Amino acid sequence: MTAYLSPLLVRLLAGVCRRVQPADHDAAGATMVEYAIMLAAIAAVAVAAVTALGQDVIEMFEGVLPGFN
Repeated sequence: MTAYLSPLLVRLLAGVCRRVQPADHDAAGATMVEYAIMLAAIAAVAVAAVTALGQDVIEMFEGVLPGFN
């Protein structure tokens, strides 16, 4: 086998190598996913808190409301 590679083959191999490289140099997508997961967790906690404390909070505001009239 010869040590000579055609320029077309070299370009083809270089293109394949670029596409096969791990994408760890682009952390923007991973950061966005992490923020989305945190936002979903915060929303779930907020919904759980409102569900658990909702009636108590409504009763508290109804007790204070006559003082404003």
